Amino acid sequence: MKNILFIAITMFFITGCVTYQYNTTGSPENKDNTIVINTDKSDEQNYNDFGRYLISKGFTFENKDKEFKTYVTRPRTVSGQMQYKLSVTCISSNIQVRAELTTITFGSYDVIWVNWKYRNDVGNIHLKAFKTFFPILYEYSNNISFIVN
Repeated sequence: MKNILFIAITMFFITGCVTYQYNTTGSPENKDNTIVINTDKSDEQNYNDFGRYLISKGFTFENKDKEFKTYVTRPRTVSGQMQYKLSVTCISSNIQVRAELTTITFGSYDVIWVNWKYRNDVGNIHLKAFKTFFPILYEYSNNISFIVN
């Protein structure tokens, strides 16, 4: 019995450490749905620089609006048929990133787009997507915070 309890506690800590191991301004909490990259650049400079960075990482754009400093990437595949796309808004010295991902509805098995939110349950589609797109954002800057928007 003691061995089972020890193994369960050990797995709990290992799982918690594996889900998020980046050195950012804050750590994501369940239900956070916006990633904020803090910079010392203007919104226009962020719009241009971050857009070029995403292109260098293989992203293409579904739509762009230079006046409002926003763009949405075309979908990218995470695993199997699950896809995600990023909605980016540059506001003053911040780059706000929200993600959408596909999921299958129960019963009809239709594929629909849902807003991403951080969840750290193992095997969750939100966590799978996060583990795919977050390293790309983190490589751009580690001055990142998380908010519910």
